[in-house]
Amino acid sequence: CMLVLIWFFKDEIIKREGIDAIYSTSPPETGHVIARFLKKRTGLPWVADFRDPWTQFEDYWSPSRMHKKYEESIEKEVMREADRLVFVTKPQLDDFGAKYPSISDRLFYIPNGFDPEDFKMVKPEKDTKMVFSYVGTIYGHYPLTFLKAFEEIAAENPEFRDGVRVVFCGKIHPRKLKEIKGYGLDGMLEVRGQVPYREALKQIVGSNVLLLSFADKAEFRKIYTTRVFNYFAANRYILATIPPESLVAELIGEASAGNVIGPGRKKAIKESIWALFEEFKKNGMVTVRQNKQVISKFDKVEQTRKLADVFNELIEGRR
Repeated sequence: CMLVLIWFFKDEIIKREGIDAIYSTSPPETGHVIARFLKKRTGLPWVADFRDPWTQFEDYWSPSRMHKKYEESIEKEVMREADRLVFVTKPQLDDFGAKYPSISDRLFYIPNGFDPEDFKMVKPEKDTKMVFSYVGTIYGHYPLTFLKAFEEIAAENPEFRDGVRVVFCGKIHPRKLKEIKGYGLDGMLEVRGQVPYREALKQIVGSNVLLLSFADKAEFRKIYTTRVFNYFAANRYILATIPPESLVAELIGEASAGNVIGPGRKKAIKESIWALFEEFKKNGMVTVRQNKQVISKFDKVEQTRKLADVFNELIEGRR
């Protein structure tokens, strides 16, 4: 249906809007399929942008071998026909370059980032308690290590229980929600669920410590979760339980933005949480001394400039 509408109105839209190039981004990969269709019928240059790997995910799933073979054939055609291909991490770019050697001269790296303008109008609510927040989708078991650590510290220290709020803000599977609420954190734990983007930013800015966690899987080690960039923009301390060899762990280290602890290391996580609580009690805040030179590389103004350079070079080269 969408392709039919595009077919009938493409010439009118292109002429009216003065379109010089086609841009598609994924996921979902349907955008690349439509962009490929448009390129074939208009001859306009095409930039394909990949936020995540496609068929190269470790957990990539297709209902049958036939589906997988077909999707891989579409991926191959996108790689072959797009004039420029943009990737958000260097390992992702390298993986696609190794799989499709003929496209190496058309690959560009432009990472995810944050928009400073998003934070200018966000005013956090005052809170006398120390606030730990996990903002983002929760899937799998990995955020639960934090909860186990909070539960044990709260059982051992009434002062901690009375002086701390733990907030989970994001999409949560119903079964995982039940599990989260099963921990002994009554009076401390607030599960907000999925909220509008501005509310999520408000929660981030209103926190003292921001929690980050993801599964120890190959594909997660090679990607940047977009959440970490908003954490950077808020200038809040990040406590992460992620693989130390992951791109995100390396970035947090380079940015001096917090502490990275390997998944499952509950004792180390407890020690870090307690040290942060002690600092908050003493100073009324948790100090973070970010490396602003590293952080500035992920400002979306800079990312947009890089993407504009890709478009300008492509369009000027065809005139």
